[in-house]
Amino acid sequence: RGWSAKSILLQSTRPIEVRALLRLAMDTARETERWRSASNAATSLSDCAFQADRPREALDYLEQAEGLSERVGSRTGQAFVLSERTYALTLLGRWDEALATFGELSPGPLATANLLSPATGVLEIYLRRGDLGAAEALIQRYDGLSDSVDLQAKGCYYAAVSATAAARGAHCDALAAAQVVIDGASVMGLGAQDVKQAMRHALESSYALGEQGTVERLLGTIDDAAPGLKPPFLAALANRFRALLAGELPAADRHFAAAVAQFRALELPFDEAVTSLEYAEWLARIGRPGEAEPLLSTAREIFDRLGATPWLERATAAESVTA
Repeated sequence: RGWSAKSILLQSTRPIEVRALLRLAMDTARETERWRSASNAATSLSDCAFQADRPREALDYLEQAEGLSERVGSRTGQAFVLSERTYALTLLGRWDEALATFGELSPGPLATANLLSPATGVLEIYLRRGDLGAAEALIQRYDGLSDSVDLQAKGCYYAAVSATAAARGAHCDALAAAQVVIDGASVMGLGAQDVKQAMRHALESSYALGEQGTVERLLGTIDDAAPGLKPPFLAALANRFRALLAGELPAADRHFAAAVAQFRALELPFDEAVTSLEYAEWLARIGRPGEAEPLLSTAREIFDRLGATPWLERATAAESVTA
């Protein structure tokens, strides 16, 4: 318990030490047959994997946590694993599985059960598929978190609010909600899933509003992070927006290519497809449509597989320009 407690204190500043402490806690709990403690350590290790943008590793730890929760008959623990699994499956592009897993959770309020991950996972699926109504209905299941003293709970709520506002085109509201989450990064760390999603929506909304200074400020937050504390996802996101800011300058080519490669290496298909589409649009705009075609093909295949209809329509429109 001491090792687990220490890992919480070091979470935002010493991630490698945190993983070592939690592995030690889990191994010791298993050896002494303290199954509930072992399950808690496994779920904490899955969170470490999420923070490091390793969703497959997170799924492995969640599978261990599920088995340990079943062993002690903890329905709360099993529900928590289901909630966390939806986020990993969302990241990996296994969206139908994520929705099916979400359907296994009991209906009704999610805030009181501390089942936060659907707010940054399942909700994003709804929005990317164009189902704004389902996203807004999901946010209602988190009523009461807007004033929560729990930074993680409050952050997940405002990340969801930001995502939904951006989908409606209310970019000022999206940026304001995202900033609430980003302000908590000094405590939660840049690797927290709500912080990363909020950073994405803050960058997209400020770019849509033409607020280049805000985009630069947000990118500076990412750039200023120590190498060991900079999530790979945010590094890739920074390259994406450096490319967008570069306009028709040659630097855009380098940043787009880097972002696409980074998202692909992280096994984040939706982000790979979005960046590939933006890269293809840029290539077509500067008179290199032939190079855009394979990127568009990749984007179309991913969007079609994910059922991300609004994005598929945009890719189809881009394809007609490059033809």
